[in-house]
Amino acid sequence: MVKEAPEVAVSRLRKLHGVQGLVQRALLVMLPLLAVWTVVDPLTYIGVTLVREQYLGLFLGLGLGAAFLAFPASKRGPWDKVPWYDLLTGLAGMAAGVYLLVEFPALMFTGNPTPTALVLGVVAIAVVLEAVRRVVGWPLLVLVAFFFFYALYSHLFPGLFGSRGWSWERLIFFSFTDSNSLLGLPLAIGATMVAAFILFGEILFTTGG
Repeated sequence: MVKEAPEVAVSRLRKLHGVQGLVQRALLVMLPLLAVWTVVDPLTYIGVTLVREQYLGLFLGLGLGAAFLAFPASKRGPWDKVPWYDLLTGLAGMAAGVYLLVEFPALMFTGNPTPTALVLGVVAIAVVLEAVRRVVGWPLLVLVAFFFFYALYSHLFPGLFGSRGWSWERLIFFSFTDSNSLLGLPLAIGATMVAAFILFGEILFTTGG
């Protein structure tokens, strides 16, 4: 009786080479380094203060850029190169993160969404949802989409499930800038403790510690 050969596990990540591979590795290295920077916060020693959401915005942008370099849109790939639409989507996510890094204090001081903030908010939400689909799958994406629908149209729900509902502008601005949404606790934990521990674990593993 001939035994069947075991199936070889296929990685879900792209294997990039050349310039694209260097960019991918650079982004992945920058993420844990930014986490350590956030924890240490050396700028405070020279009198410069950045709020936590500014760091989280940058971490989110770098993470989105790395995600669209690493994960293809479908199982068909491509697996050895990044198509133009993934490059543009990753750059769009990084642009939204850099915008939060620069403009977050002004947005929180005024409390009013600017046209630029709304446009980049839509971009950030769309890019995050697509990243969730690629990394986690459709179930979580459908769940998030349902809650967006509920926030907008909850005034149509009967009884205890009904409420006033939110406008598009309020929902987008809240989702993009509030510390209970994209810049909330899960991202904060991932951008500080988790990423820092991964970095130190890799250092110990490499040095044989």
